[in-house]
Amino acid sequence: MLNPEKAIISTKFALQRQSVENLLLEGSDFLNRVILPHPLVWNGLFKKDFIAKNSLSFRKDAWPREDLVFHLDMASANFYGVYTGENTYVYRCALPGSLSNSISAKTVNNCIFIARAIREAISGIRNEATLDICRKELSGTINAIFSYIPRLSLDNQKTLLTEIDKILSEQYFKEIEGLESPSTRFYKKSQSLYRLASALFRLLLPKRYRIN
Repeated sequence: MLNPEKAIISTKFALQRQSVENLLLEGSDFLNRVILPHPLVWNGLFKKDFIAKNSLSFRKDAWPREDLVFHLDMASANFYGVYTGENTYVYRCALPGSLSNSISAKTVNNCIFIARAIREAISGIRNEATLDICRKELSGTINAIFSYIPRLSLDNQKTLLTEIDKILSEQYFKEIEGLESPSTRFYKKSQSLYRLASALFRLLLPKRYRIN
């Protein structure tokens, strides 16, 4: 049986939070210093009436980053938070083949939804520290999309790239300027060449690396 006391891992995020332990922080400060650097929903305990009052919920199309979108939705709420170093949650590491470790065409499609949700959050955020975190999350999401697409079937590539062409406007790329991956920069430079290269890459890719 797992012994929680021996299974505790102090991450860099936990160490960063030690400086604000037991301090009452205003909402944006709490998000920036405690939640958003590692935005997992089991990072905190939330009052039920706070969730109801602000109509907070997990958006099913935001998987596997529904917790990030949940926390970004909190950015417009008025609240205070306190960080405690007390261990209140025992996290069971995900197993190979588990839902959290799987990638499918739906995962990639959801990344488009997640990018839109982050972009919507950016438009309403005035705190510069929060904006900086959001831009990094947006770049990570968009970069993930363009790294996954060459691993998809040709039909899924066509469908998703058509959707991406409609949704990812120039404004999205302005938000992540300087944070793009080589794949994202390739798409920005020539969408037609990216499509051709993705199709060829999929044909040459060993089956074990393909996303179905």
